[in-house]
Amino acid sequence: MPKIPIDEVPAGPGMDIAVALTLGLGDIFQDGSNYYVASNRAAFQRMKETGRIYEQAGHFCYPLATYSTDIAAAWKLAETYKHGGFGVGWSESWGVPYCMMGDAYEYGDTVPLAICRAFLKANGEVPE
Repeated sequence: MPKIPIDEVPAGPGMDIAVALTLGLGDIFQDGSNYYVASNRAAFQRMKETGRIYEQAGHFCYPLATYSTDIAAAWKLAETYKHGGFGVGWSESWGVPYCMMGDAYEYGDTVPLAICRAFLKANGEVPE
């Protein structure tokens, strides 16, 4: 699949997966329309069997955070960035929020999306 510019990636699972993979949280698994981060497939299967978040002996499985649509999750993401300046604001000329992380500057339809785009750009990632 070709890579697309970060500023064209919409909010949603694709963006959230790219962020989780950049953070190195674990592997991504899908169950219907739900996505999960897990240490391995066995942990994911265990979570499916029990219907609960799984965490035992260093193995885990929990729902993928909705970084690109949830401001609380996006803000936690912003707090992980330690490589330079950080700022969020409103672009009068574009009429949308923006986020700056170091030299990375990105817009989004929402603040969470702008944070995700800037985070990926600051970390050299381009979602596929």
